[in-house]
Amino acid sequence: MKYLAQWVFGSVSFGDNQEHHEFQYKLLSILLVTGALFTALFLVGAWSELNALSGPHIYSMIGFTSIALLLWLSLRNHPKRLIRTAWLYELICIIEYVSALWFVPQDELRILWFYINIPGVYIMLGQRAGFAITLLTIAIFLVSNAWLPDGSAYSPNALATAVLGVIYLALFFHFYVD
Repeated sequence: MKYLAQWVFGSVSFGDNQEHHEFQYKLLSILLVTGALFTALFLVGAWSELNALSGPHIYSMIGFTSIALLLWLSLRNHPKRLIRTAWLYELICIIEYVSALWFVPQDELRILWFYINIPGVYIMLGQRAGFAITLLTIAIFLVSNAWLPDGSAYSPNALATAVLGVIYLALFFHFYVD
């Protein structure tokens, strides 16, 4: 396990008073590696035809996987790059989640990716960033739903549940981080 940790995090050491920074560094490193890994698994599923995906979302997943790995390599052994890397990762996450929302209409649960994003933003980037991403997520839900193809748009009830669920999750992590 020690070798796996060194492979993921590099040979970085933190001082006694840097526990929070160390936690954020390790969390972001894990998010980058696992995000790339799980998206690569979706690609394998698509290419093996076990999970039907096609079109622009395939390219989005390839880009996401590649950029996440490059961000991880850039962050590895360089904890001072944490905030910049976290924001860049957040940007590609939003692009990836919007791509799934628009181009994978057969996946009714595709909005779950937005939900798992919010806690990470609050933990990595703080309350202001978390609040901003929460508002952006709600706007994406409301605006995108009007433009989704017939049969893939969410019902008004599902949309209300989605928005209230995001708000609830954001409030929970807002106070948790505080």
